Order: sequence, then structure tokens, then C-alpha cells
Amino acid sequence: MDERAHWDAWASDGEMLHCNRPSPNSTPEEAMEALLEMVRWRYGEQAWSIWQFWVVEYAAEPREPRRVNFKVDDQGAFVRAQ
Repeated sequence: MDERAHWDAWASDGEMLHCNRPSPNSTPEEAMEALLEMVRWRYGEQAWSIWQFWVVEYAAEPREPRRVNFKVDDQGAFVRAQ
């Protein structure tokens, strides 16, 4: 399945801090990389393991938009959450 689509990437600390960034014509991983650049610029370097990260497909009509959850692994890389 081709995952290249229009994705809206989101990040939240579960409290007050959040950020989102649309990434047209990208993969979920590419959308996450672009979002992380924005989050680091906005909030500085942090322990990202406490944050929640996800992408939601937009312009997916007529079907239901896909959602992919991510987490930060022990090496600081994004991996898809199960």
C-alpha cells in the first residue's frame, strides 16, 4: 500500500504544549520529520518520550482518513507505535 498522501502531523505534551504541521504528498515518516523540526524550533530540545505524536490523513474522501501513531524510541528516533 502506498502511504504517500496528504498528512497533518501533530505533537502534544498532553498538557498545554502542542504543534501541528501539514505535509502534502508525503509519507507518515516524512511528515513526522518535518514536524519534529518545527517542534524543536518552537519548544527547544526536550525529552520527547513523554510527548504524543501522530499523523492524520486529510483530503481522504470518500473513505475514512488514516491515522498513524508514533513514539520516540530509546535512541531518539521516531517509530510507529503499535
